[in-house]
Amino acid sequence: MMASARRRAATPVAGAGLLSLGLMLWSAGAATTASSVTPASTTTTTVPAAPAFATVPIKGEGSWGPYKEIVTWQNDLITSKHPVDLNYVKTGDLLGRQDFVSELTDFVISGPPFTPTDLGHLKGGAAGLIDAPIQVESLAFLLTPPYPDGFQWIKLLCDPTDPTIPDPSKCIQKHQYVGDIKVPPRNLAAMVVKYSGTGNLPLSAWNHPDVLAAMGVDNFTVAPDAKPAPVNRSDPSGTDYFLQQFIKQAAPDVWAGLQKEDPAIHWEPITERLARQGSASRQGVDQQSLTLGLGGVDPATGGLSGFTAGTLAPVPASAFAVVHQAFPKAPITFVKTKNAAGEWVGPTPDSISKAVAAGGDAPLYALTHNVPGAYPLAWVNHLYVPAKGLSIEKTEVLATMVRYLVTDGQKAARPVGEGALSPELVTKALAAADTIVSSNCVGADRAIQKDSTPGPYAPATADLAEVGPMLHCVAVVKPTTTTSTPTPVTTAPPATYDTTPLPATPTVPLPTPPVDTTPTSAAPTATTSPAKAPPIRVPVKGKPGSYYFTLASMPSPVPTVSGPGFDRFAALLVGVGAYLIAFNPVRSLIVRRRS
Repeated sequence: MMASARRRAATPVAGAGLLSLGLMLWSAGAATTASSVTPASTTTTTVPAAPAFATVPIKGEGSWGPYKEIVTWQNDLITSKHPVDLNYVKTGDLLGRQDFVSELTDFVISGPPFTPTDLGHLKGGAAGLIDAPIQVESLAFLLTPPYPDGFQWIKLLCDPTDPTIPDPSKCIQKHQYVGDIKVPPRNLAAMVVKYSGTGNLPLSAWNHPDVLAAMGVDNFTVAPDAKPAPVNRSDPSGTDYFLQQFIKQAAPDVWAGLQKEDPAIHWEPITERLARQGSASRQGVDQQSLTLGLGGVDPATGGLSGFTAGTLAPVPASAFAVVHQAFPKAPITFVKTKNAAGEWVGPTPDSISKAVAAGGDAPLYALTHNVPGAYPLAWVNHLYVPAKGLSIEKTEVLATMVRYLVTDGQKAARPVGEGALSPELVTKALAAADTIVSSNCVGADRAIQKDSTPGPYAPATADLAEVGPMLHCVAVVKPTTTTSTPTPVTTAPPATYDTTPLPATPTVPLPTPPVDTTPTSAAPTATTSPAKAPPIRVPVKGKPGSYYFTLASMPSPVPTVSGPGFDRFAALLVGVGAYLIAFNPVRSLIVRRRS
């Protein structure tokens, strides 16, 4: 009786241990669902390090003037601590201003100022603009000489018509002209628009007396009325605008004659479209200047030099290097002309800079003012930005860019053949950069800061670091209010359970189990735990003293297969299965050991 009682007592304990294993696994599943799930294994992926700061794009359009300097500017700005991606499209001054007014760009570079029509479409009118002088442009005249002999002149040693001369051919000697090509402003104006005038010889001819006198020869071997073929700009440009200003100021009779020849053309007010082409024209400086390489081609093969008297193109001085690189053997040269001081001057970095130093913002200053050594055909291009509405980042980028362009950025001018800004214009531009900040840095999210640091968008260049105190636009960081509220702990979202009702469990009649009257060695210790409903035990058929627990006695909620995290239902099944499988072997083992 005693052994039987022990066997009955031991058997449920062993089975309960296995069942407890399943319940523990099930409980672990419930705990995991309420917190974040830790993956069983972790895969390490090497991700390339991102740049310290994202590149800031800035977009502009406008003048072809800085087209050979822009690459240097871009290369410097991209090396800033916060790299600036300067995207500049050479659309010409007029189209650049139109796109700026339409708010398609962040800035525009233009030589001619905004017209009343431009300002009429601009938000805020003239008050909506801030401009800074940033680059010097020149109007140079590039020439390919007459084909095929260039400039030759004839020296008469005797009278070839004298019958006493035994060999009249020896009276004529041909000499190659090797001096500078010098053309007076009045003749140069006539050449570029193919104006002949009313004299015996065309004003635009190489053999015009004023041209011959300028170059110190009696004649050229080309035809008496031979003249160069001009190649002008077909798109609206600052070049065409200042070219017509040059004609009007330097050769008023030519300007008046053009209007008389073509009264239907609207010559004034002068615009950026050349009023009369009269010859070949090309889009943009590149196409226009590279046409000069065709000037030495035999006319029979379709070259532009059909008059065998050369090709002439009004372009920026920086275009010379482009043509020379493309056509290294082409005999291309600059035309010199007279300034108001009476000197023959060609476009060089020094002569262009002298004109700007004397005249400042006044275009073509040395054409009408006595400035020794100055090239007469030069002007200053301005960078225009909005006076209101810029973001903190763009305000700071554009102000920094202006400061760079007028300091270290000016070093890019001389290598390409252009002049540089005067100290006075640099000071004006630096003041404009501060105005960009003070005008746009308005609002509760930003503040103006004054210091001598160039800022995070500035390249590490020497001159920019020496500018001195300057204004910056910085973001305002709102202070964080400290409270006693505990720091919230972020946990995973609660598990989602399947609330579909379970099918009804069939009612099983419960037979009365045998009552064990054997006293136990010790009474169970009472605890203060909350009272729990006793588990419902169901006897295993044919095996008295064996029980299993129904699902109704399991902790709530009932586990299901839905929801994230650990699958508690599977854990329960594993525990119950382990109990049922191991029950008989464990029972037999216990019986053998106790018998």
